[in-house]
Amino acid sequence: MSTPDAITTRWPRSAPFFAMETCFQPDYPRLSMSPAAHAEIAARSGYAGLSWKLGPTEELEELLAATSRLGIRCFALYVGAVLTRNGLAIDPRVDAAMELMRDTGAVIWLHTASEAFAPSDPAGDEIALPVLRELAERASDHGLVAAIYPHYGEWTERVEDGARLAEPVGHPALGVTFNLCHALMKGTAAGLKPILEHAAPWLRMVTVNGANAAGAATFHEVLKPLGEGDFSIAGLLALLHHAGYRGPIGLQGYGLPGETEAKLVNTREAWDRILADFERQSAASE
Repeated sequence: MSTPDAITTRWPRSAPFFAMETCFQPDYPRLSMSPAAHAEIAARSGYAGLSWKLGPTEELEELLAATSRLGIRCFALYVGAVLTRNGLAIDPRVDAAMELMRDTGAVIWLHTASEAFAPSDPAGDEIALPVLRELAERASDHGLVAAIYPHYGEWTERVEDGARLAEPVGHPALGVTFNLCHALMKGTAAGLKPILEHAAPWLRMVTVNGANAAGAATFHEVLKPLGEGDFSIAGLLALLHHAGYRGPIGLQGYGLPGETEAKLVNTREAWDRILADFERQSAASE
């Protein structure tokens, strides 16, 4: 039987906890402050770093300079792609971004929209797979990882879609992200255990937020500040732990009201309470 001290030293207590760029931008994706200011607030609020959305090169340069100076990390870069009958087109700015982020171990978060294929339609797989394989190789060459970012309403809207694509690519630098809010928009709260167990070999990143287990019709109804809502984040951590995930955890903050730094400080405190709850549950079950 593990002692409480042993329990507190393992994941998720050891997981880097970072803030997504959505936490800082009330009118997302319009920037409300400089990239350096994002990094400074993340560091002051006790986060291991933050993620960023692909945009002008100078923004990413400023962000990376600030994270390096502050001793935190840019954990992920949100990159868009479009799937048509003729191919998968990834935002061409990603090449310059990967060069800037070389050897940082950051994740290229790829979300893919399509008018040609319905959400989760496997008919688009053969078109997308060669491009995803190439992306994985380029990411690996730069000391990075690519992970499909499931987004409700897009072609890759479920973590299952990411796993379906990552498996035949078969490259360690291509995986998938689990996003709680997007999963709840699909009404999967009650069935997360088999979903996460299936995706586990390719799971490279996880994002969380407060939420109600029943989900809702819009993101603004689903997304709550961490620590609010009746969905158990400690229970989700237990499922992830059981599935073998040991990576970073990102905080989703899209559309949440309030002053940025105060929100992040409050959320960091809520995260500590969730970790303590997870540890209590783990100790009781061992």
